[in-house]
Amino acid sequence: MRHAGRIAWSVLGILGLVALSGLILRHLALVVVPLVLALFPATLLIPVIGLLERWKVPRTLAAFLTLLGGIIVFGGVAAGAITLVVAEAPDLADSAGEGIERVEELIGRAVPGFQLPGRDEILGILRDSFMDTSDEAGEETDDDQGGEAASPDQEDAAEGAGPLETRLAEPGDLVSALSFTMGAVEVFAGILLTLVILFFYLKGGHALADGAVGFLFPDHRERIMEILDGAWDTLGAYFRGQLLVALIDGVVIGVALLLLGVPVALPLAVIVFFGGLFPILGAVVTGALAVLVAFAHGGLGLALAVAGIVLAVQQLEGNVLEPLILSRVIDLQPLTVILAITLGAVVLGILGAFLAVPAAAIGKQVIVELRGEGTRASG
Repeated sequence: MRHAGRIAWSVLGILGLVALSGLILRHLALVVVPLVLALFPATLLIPVIGLLERWKVPRTLAAFLTLLGGIIVFGGVAAGAITLVVAEAPDLADSAGEGIERVEELIGRAVPGFQLPGRDEILGILRDSFMDTSDEAGEETDDDQGGEAASPDQEDAAEGAGPLETRLAEPGDLVSALSFTMGAVEVFAGILLTLVILFFYLKGGHALADGAVGFLFPDHRERIMEILDGAWDTLGAYFRGQLLVALIDGVVIGVALLLLGVPVALPLAVIVFFGGLFPILGAVVTGALAVLVAFAHGGLGLALAVAGIVLAVQQLEGNVLEPLILSRVIDLQPLTVILAITLGAVVLGILGAFLAVPAAAIGKQVIVELRGEGTRASG
């Protein structure tokens, strides 16, 4: 009982620490998020810095050239992928919704009145996410062109009202415009700050960490730097490995969808790639989306074929790719991965889900090292 009590208090302490960290991060998101996000591209670009330095390029110039090249390459690829998905988003939403309805009809033949749990919520999310923008744009156009003509009194009032009166007449619109402007400014500031931080990471990230640790913990500087170096290696290996796994998933499933004649195959492949950055859960969600689209357009046979391909790719990923590429850095049980992603999503949304697995892997590594150090000290 005493041992179980310690475990329970430890779990409660960890949950409390996570909740407190999430609260702090939300209030300091504009600073903390760029600091964390810049680490991931830095892990990919640091080897380029080393290559340029071997060619006798000064470190500062090497950092600038690497950052510029990274912006061009990664920014271009990301912009193209996002544009492709957004362009086909309404068709994806319609196909997924139709697929859900067909699944209900199929099961309803055996179980009359059957309805998928959370059906309305899923359909609402799909339609709200993918179709609101185009619908609102169409409504605004209709209102401008085909709406009722204003009465003479309304026209006279509008002509007599000055610019200030016109704006004050619609306070809700003013608040919405200000909120949108502030949101856009925050996003732009976050992107700009991330790029600046990334430049300094590339220019001298190890020196920055060494200086900070030396200032805060001078007596434990060497040991903490060893832990940070190990965490950096883990983060880099995880991100590079997960990118490779996600790329293989997206390419294989995308080619299979094209060969099977599934509509919107390329956007689905892009979504599968991004889903692959979230271990286990991402593959399940994006795979289910591909099956629903296939069911909507090709019936049960095509849906089963796509489901078989998705399951085969997931088995390849789980039994071959991840053990081969990620076994050294992600030594976590599948249940731990799922719980970590869920907890991260609850605390920080999509960003938290993305950061959850590397944070859990690094946390486990730090705990193992500290426990090993304590064992050696007691021995």
